[in-house]
This record gives sequence, structure tokens and C-alpha cells, in this order.
Amino acid sequence: MASWQIRIDVGGTFADGWALTPAGSQIRCKVLSSGALRTSIVSIEDGWLGCDRPLSDHEQGLEGFSVAGVLISESVPNLGKIKVEGQFHLGQIIELVSGEDAAVVAARLLTGTALGADFPRADLRVATTRGTNALLEGKGTPVDLYTSRGFESLLEVRDQRRPDLFELSPSLSVPVTKRVIGVTGRLDRKGRELEPLDESDLEAHGETKAVAVAMINSDVAPYHEKRVAEILRDRVIAEVSVSHEIAPMIRLWPRMETTVANAYLTPIMGGFLSSLKNALPGVPLSLMTSSGQLKSAETFRPVDSLLSGPAGGIAGAVALARACDLKRVLTFDMGGTSTDVARISGEPGYRYEQEIGPVKVLAPAVKIETVAAGGGSICQWKNGGLQVGPESAGSSPGPACYGCGGPLTVTDVNLLLGFMDEMRADIPLDRTAAEARLDELIQEIGEEVNREELLDGLRKIAIGHMAEALRQVSTRDGYDCRDHTLVAFGGAGPQHACA
Repeated sequence: MASWQIRIDVGGTFADGWALTPAGSQIRCKVLSSGALRTSIVSIEDGWLGCDRPLSDHEQGLEGFSVAGVLISESVPNLGKIKVEGQFHLGQIIELVSGEDAAVVAARLLTGTALGADFPRADLRVATTRGTNALLEGKGTPVDLYTSRGFESLLEVRDQRRPDLFELSPSLSVPVTKRVIGVTGRLDRKGRELEPLDESDLEAHGETKAVAVAMINSDVAPYHEKRVAEILRDRVIAEVSVSHEIAPMIRLWPRMETTVANAYLTPIMGGFLSSLKNALPGVPLSLMTSSGQLKSAETFRPVDSLLSGPAGGIAGAVALARACDLKRVLTFDMGGTSTDVARISGEPGYRYEQEIGPVKVLAPAVKIETVAAGGGSICQWKNGGLQVGPESAGSSPGPACYGCGGPLTVTDVNLLLGFMDEMRADIPLDRTAAEARLDELIQEIGEEVNREELLDGLRKIAIGHMAEALRQVSTRDGYDCRDHTLVAFGGAGPQHACA
């Protein structure tokens, strides 16, 4: 019996889904990263709400979702009709929620599986930037770090290089540890014990959900590290990340940071994987890694996920380049929060050490340059000039045109300039709200400006950021952009590729 082939990419703003049915047809869907379906009401009749667009390709599947806390009793998603009690009015923007993760909601929409019903036989592959966003936004779980005594300050000292040589008051990296515990015990590079392990240093230090262990020389002599991890795991500590397993490489500092990052993200990524496994029991689950490879859920580590979403785009671009016999390619992946670019010449480039937010990570990854300019990048007047990004409106509240009180963003600029057709958008767009935010920006500027010129200027600023990222992977390395084919993808990539 043929099975469903389900592919889902969970970004910072949207989760995009694609499926190949057992009959060989293709289905696509898009939901907010919060897991909500946003739509507007175009008709009301006998408790039935008519939505402005179909909610899925199936005749059922939304029973059990709720609107404003009230359960949907009946639905015809392919006709955009739901039956729910309550007071609603025409033009009202509503959100349909199930309480499930966006990836699970996307899988339900693709297969037409109602809440509580078993999924059909399927193969599920997922990419996500959830780990990356948690690291950049500081939303992981603070870690208890156990390390060799005398190295407790290594994460703060690092290699003593300042991120900005001319900064008079340099700021330290944002710590992701809650406590650092020094453990007595030392092995040399040949595994000879110079000082015995003192297990009394491992007394409980309060409840914690994330633990990292990184000791000197454990990349070649992990005996003490293994014993420390064994003792901590025996105390029913939920998750213990161990450096010789996570990053078995020389140099304690980056090995320690990589292990701490893995522990920091484990509760979030573990919860994400659990939600998928619980909702789709028995369905084979693979996840995209930063290197553009797939790993099973059992072997996947949180630190593998840091460039998961962008790496999936690179893998697709490589396949496209081969199919079209393109020798040299520049990829242009513009999402809601950022734009990722890379150069491909047969194969993408790789790097094995990268800084992501506050930590340095040792893990294979495709060579990608990222700039904080996406569809959700906020447009504002700051320090006497226009600025686009790096702050993003995300999916909540989202751009002003989403109708939820968001700020003026690149998406609003594209809408007001006519680069977007609001009738073909996946969610309802409110042009009036975008116009109102533009008026506020003009008032803040404090002088009369041409609206079209202002919008065009904001768009050019965003494009300038993206063009600079493309130069980083081409001209800076001695390659001529004119010898490459630009491959644009992502939610907003094609809107800017030919600018």
C-alpha cells in the first residue's frame, strides 16, 4: 500500500507543508508558526461562517479546532466553511487553533486528518529554525554546566578576543548557563589520571532540566566525563549533554560551548519532536540537519538543527541546479525574519565552526550568509534616518497588513507598492492597516515626503542588505556574480530577486 510523503518546513513566521498523496497528486498548505489558521469572514448563515479562501484541500478535518475558545462543530474546509457558535461579523479576522504544533497542524491539513483521528500511513520529513530562533532570542533552558575545576570561567573568558576592537565598553556574550560547577579530577592527553575524580563535587545543585558536561581532554580521554554523566543520569536528571558525544574535537572552549548549546536547546527541541511523535505514532520521522542531510528522530541532536531550515533550501537548490544543468548558482532564500544566501558550484560549501548568536558551535553546516532582512523586518525612523531590520514582527503580531496591530514591515511595503496581490495571499491582508502605519512613519519623519518615494526607499534599503550578503559569498571570495544563476525561493524571495 502506497503511503503519503509529507514534507514540512517550520520557520519563524510560517510553517509550509507539501505532500504527495498515494495517488500521486500534490497538496500544499501554509499555517502560521503559532499553529493558527488565520482567515476573514465573508458570509454568515445559520451558524455557518464562510471564509475568504479554502482552508484545506479536503472535505473534513477541522472539527475540534476552536475559534475564540468555541469549538468548531462542523466544517467543509475545501469550501472555506465552518460551523461555530458565537457572535461574529462580516470582515472579522479570526484564527482557528487546535493547540497543536504548527508542523502537526500542517500534517493534518495536508492529509485531511481530524483531531483525535489516526494519521494515514506516511513518511514525514521536517526542517525547522525553532532551535536557531530560541538561541538567538534567548528562549532556551538555562544550563547547569559541569566542567574541570579551574575552567569555570572559560565561557566568559573564551579566547579573549573582543567582538569589536574599538568598543570602549565591550559586552560579554549572553550566557546560556544557570550555574557552572567545577569538578575535581584531571586526565592528561594520554588518559593517565593526574588527579582522581572527586564525586562529592557532584552533589545536587537544585532542580534543572538541562545539564552539560565538558571536561579537559575528554575528546581523547573521556573516562572522567563518562563517570560524571553516569552519576548525573542516575539522579534522574532529564537530559545530560556530554561533550565527547556532542563535539568530540580538540579545544575545550568551542567543545564546551557546543555542548552547552545542545543542552540549552534540548527541552525545546525535545518538546517539538515529542509533539510530532505523539501526534503521528508509528510514522517514520526524519529531520533536516545543518549540513543538508537527513537524520532520524532517534539520532537527531538539537545542535544539528541550527541551520536546518536554510540547509533544506540549499539541498533543494542543489537538486534543481543538477536537473537544469546549472554549473554555478547563487541561492537567495528570503523568509519572514531573515535572508539566507549561498554559492553552489556542483556542491555547496561547508564549514565546521560557526558563531550563532551568543555561542560558537562545532558542527558541520552548509556555508550560508545570513542578513536580518526578511518580509517581517520592521521599517522605522531611527537616529535621523530610515532603518529596515534587524528587528522582525514575526508571525505575532506580524506585519501591519496582517490586521493584528503589527508594525510597518517589508511585507507592507511590497503590498503598498503593488508587488503583492492581496487576493492571492494565504492569509487575509489589510491594506488600510498598512497605510495607517505608513502615515505614522511619515509623521515621525516630521516633514512632507512623497509616499511612493518613501516606500521605494525602504524597499531599496532592504534589497541593499540582501545584495551585500550575496557579495559576501561571491565577490568577496573572488567569484563574479555574472557567472552565476540566481535561484530565488522562500516566501518573499522572488519578489526581490529581480529588483
